[in-house]
Amino acid sequence: MVPNGGVATDNTGYVAPPAECGQTDGLVYGSMATTNSSCGQVAGIVYIDKNNNGVYDAGDTPLPGVDVVITDSGGNVLTVTTDGSGFYSAIVPSGNTTVDVDNADLPPGVVLASGSTDWTIVNVPAGGTATDNTGYRLPANTGLVNGYVYDDVNGNGLYELGIDTPLVGVPS
Repeated sequence: MVPNGGVATDNTGYVAPPAECGQTDGLVYGSMATTNSSCGQVAGIVYIDKNNNGVYDAGDTPLPGVDVVITDSGGNVLTVTTDGSGFYSAIVPSGNTTVDVDNADLPPGVVLASGSTDWTIVNVPAGGTATDNTGYRLPANTGLVNGYVYDDVNGNGLYELGIDTPLVGVPS
């Protein structure tokens, strides 16, 4: 519902899988909506690994807006972008798939966290999901500031997804 004089934005993204994966309805909604059982999903989270343990867990900071380049088992290359939770996914043919985080989209000075690799080859199972989470560490004595520039619709000073309107193209 859009309030009188307000603005609504729907940033739902749809990615068509390679033709060999087929679709029941022509679109991917983040689910396994394929008609070909030889396809699967590659998914993961790109994040700042606060405790440098190589595992995405409490206290870690997801990195939104990072491009992830995926090369499927057939050699098809596609790029997906992490969402506000640092999550990405793509439907691909089963088999060895390369996942490569685009370093140009990362905060300056970050390095891979212990236990993380980039690029990574994962084996996508038919009808299943291969996960590749990639963690990074910030340089010593630095922090990360992130957030949203938005229209605070209800004036409470907090960004509330679904209520407030992100302002696109505004330098933050």
